[in-house]
Amino acid sequence: MPKSRRAPIWIASSLLVVMLAIVLEPSGKLRGWFWREAFFEGRPTHIWKQQLLLKLPEKREAALARLRDGGPESVQVLRELIAHSREPEVRWTAAELLGAKKGAARDAAPELIRSLNDSDLHVRSVAATSIPEVETPAEAAVPALVEQLGKESTVPLIRALSRYGADAKPALGKLLEIAASESLEIEVRWNAVRTLGKMREAGAEAIPDLLPLLKSPESRLREHAAEALGDIGPPSRSVVEQLFPLLSDPDTKVRRDSVRSIGQIGAGPDAIPLVEKLVKDPESIVRDAATKTLEQLRDTDQTPARP
Repeated sequence: MPKSRRAPIWIASSLLVVMLAIVLEPSGKLRGWFWREAFFEGRPTHIWKQQLLLKLPEKREAALARLRDGGPESVQVLRELIAHSREPEVRWTAAELLGAKKGAARDAAPELIRSLNDSDLHVRSVAATSIPEVETPAEAAVPALVEQLGKESTVPLIRALSRYGADAKPALGKLLEIAASESLEIEVRWNAVRTLGKMREAGAEAIPDLLPLLKSPESRLREHAAEALGDIGPPSRSVVEQLFPLLSDPDTKVRRDSVRSIGQIGAGPDAIPLVEKLVKDPESIVRDAATKTLEQLRDTDQTPARP
């Protein structure tokens, strides 16, 4: 065979041997270095991926614990897993572990935000939950969460927004839509109502839309509408009397949240006799809330306590 033909064959054979050595090398380090993967505890990303896919519970749990409790190098591995793994199980597990790391995984915020558009619903849900957990700044998190909320109304997205308080105000219009939509599940709707309250005074625009929900046949909507008015606080003062009928609501949590909100908002002396009745409520959570509200009202009113 001419030398001119032997050289390409020898080069191709050599490359094949090198590639086989990289693929078959037991520790996976050569492959990790070749593909420029992140390393944690001397193991590249693809080896950690294999550990997460193990069917042996003890070994898998050990890998989860090390990745969860590891330092910055483990964060880099998890970022690669959530960004590049084909298996949804690996992606949502990586997102969950990043969330468990809290602020130590702040650098992973871009991968978590991109995962809001993942093809798998569970990955999207876990990513949404983890975004505030890793202390993603509101200016990056809220627009992405609001955009995704326009595509799907899910509890994890709404709860993630609730963590941003007044900074979540860009979601106010969409949350009001969700709260009013009778075609959605009650859990989704009441979480939207609750999140409006978490905006505090920034959510005051929602007050007129919250009032009809105080009369909803669904107790969870009545409960959280009352709660939201209290969380919004003083801007709700002009409508505080609409909470009075709920003090005799058959649902325990509705009574509790209504009486608690009356104290948060502040009401005139006319509310005191109504609140006093709940000090003897059969349920302790209502009694405790009523007692605290009485203290708030009497401090504001500066009138002597009733005998």
